[in-house]
Amino acid sequence: MPYINVDIDLSDFDTEDLLDELESREAIFSTDSIVADKILSIYNNMTLNKDYTKELNDLIYHVLGKIV
Repeated sequence: MPYINVDIDLSDFDTEDLLDELESREAIFSTDSIVADKILSIYNNMTLNKDYTKELNDLIYHVLGKIV
């Protein structure tokens, strides 16, 4: 199988093109606001001395895809 080497400079692409490509590959979170909401909920429960285990578990599952 033949191979071709290509030199590409990332400065040839603008930021929006790169972000669009990463989103199409699902390589970045398109749900950053959901993560921020979960962290805020955990923080609020911590400051009120309430149980935040469910929110923390949801956050871990959302970010890592692992169930605690």
